[in-house]
Amino acid sequence: DLDQLRADLGQAGAALTDARSSLGDGNFNAALEQAKSADSKLGQVQSAVQVAVQKIEDYKQKNRPWYKL
Repeated sequence: DLDQLRADLGQAGAALTDARSSLGDGNFNAALEQAKSADSKLGQVQSAVQVAVQKIEDYKQKNRPWYKL
């Protein structure tokens, strides 16, 4: 669902912002953890987008006009 993807992207963006802030403060361990969190969230988004694209392709295939069969 698009709202969930937007929320996940927002969380990833927030984690990246936090990581940048931690880097600026010299807190490298926190920055690394926050960057890993962002990477994980982006991986989830990427996976969800791939599933959505596959569902769209399946739908298009099942619902194509009879004359294109």
